[in-house]
Amino acid sequence: MYETEELVTKTIGDIEYQIPKEWESDCEEAESGICYHYEGGYIWVWSTTDFIYGKKYSDIPDEKKKTELQQCTSDAVSDLMMFKLGETSFNKNKILLENFFDIGNQDAYQAICSISRDDGKFMSKSISIVSNNTIYVFAMLKNADLEDKIDFHYEQLIDSIRGNNRLEDDGKIKSVEEYNEKFNEISAQLKEIFKKYALDLVPYSEEDSKEIFEIVIVSSKELAKRGNELESKEEIQDDELFGPFYLSAGYLCNNYDEDTEYGKVGNRAFDLILYIAGGDNKNRDKVLEEFDIIAKNHGIEMMTIDDLKSGEKGVEEDGVDIKESIALSTGRYIVGEDIPSGKYDIVGVSDGCVSVCSQGKTYGDVLYEIITPGEVVYANVRLEDGYEVEVVAGGKVQLQPK
Repeated sequence: MYETEELVTKTIGDIEYQIPKEWESDCEEAESGICYHYEGGYIWVWSTTDFIYGKKYSDIPDEKKKTELQQCTSDAVSDLMMFKLGETSFNKNKILLENFFDIGNQDAYQAICSISRDDGKFMSKSISIVSNNTIYVFAMLKNADLEDKIDFHYEQLIDSIRGNNRLEDDGKIKSVEEYNEKFNEISAQLKEIFKKYALDLVPYSEEDSKEIFEIVIVSSKELAKRGNELESKEEIQDDELFGPFYLSAGYLCNNYDEDTEYGKVGNRAFDLILYIAGGDNKNRDKVLEEFDIIAKNHGIEMMTIDDLKSGEKGVEEDGVDIKESIALSTGRYIVGEDIPSGKYDIVGVSDGCVSVCSQGKTYGDVLYEIITPGEVVYANVRLEDGYEVEVVAGGKVQLQPK
């Protein structure tokens, strides 16, 4: 994660996070949290069980939980400002972007705010996570004109939270050991079932091999999109997509060595099922990226059902056929040059941010959104010639024409 820095693991309550070791020597502890200093900015780690509704978080009505998360996040940022900047002037906060989502089946909230004070303009980013009736907030504060290096390190810290914590309700998986034990067992059971059925039902032939190889590649994206939980082998066998997928994977494993392309794809297909079962999105996306490279080398297009439906409809805008969805990875794109103009849904593929600027404007005046994989990030956005679309922080999206 930090290629040149030694990491240390820290904890706050139930949550583990990682920071560069050098941060330990430049931090301050306060009654309500700990503040790490980094190149002109601050990262604040804070928790609370003191809620505005005077109840445990689990007892707060669902319709009020979002308000609670927003308020606690705002309180944490205010505490950080008071701790580091003092109450020397009146300030105004404007939420530029907010997003509610889940981490490990627990409520989470993310916000980006601009803050105007008499002594300058500031920017804050924050993420709040609920676990065992406690809200944990990780907030970053910097001068608005500060370089983005602190943003990078803040995002890496958040990545470590996503990767290190299995935040589950009582009675569910709570540790890496439990996770590995459960899903390694499922994986072993699957391989035995797949190989048996592949032998019985799909006789070997070179023609079949090519077709089955393509089935695995083409259907992997839709499989990941569904993201079904694999609770038992019976559920897996009953699913209309997983059945053909695991039979095809078993066929490739059974008939080809792992050091061949077909054998590698078969084994990685099993890994993909395991990652989907465990909610391991980072490794799931790695497999999909490998399959995407293989697909391009073989002239195969990885599709979801939504992609296919969108492609069947087709859209004609300004004489340009844009019926196929467009994949965008991290970078900047000009509408009319890199992307046909038209109306699109922006669908998340990998975590990051996406912005759209009208011609001559900057900083996402049309939209600025956090990417949530597998969800529509923004619907019905009209992209005109000259607009700029920028994907940052390692994100990936699909533009699906309307």
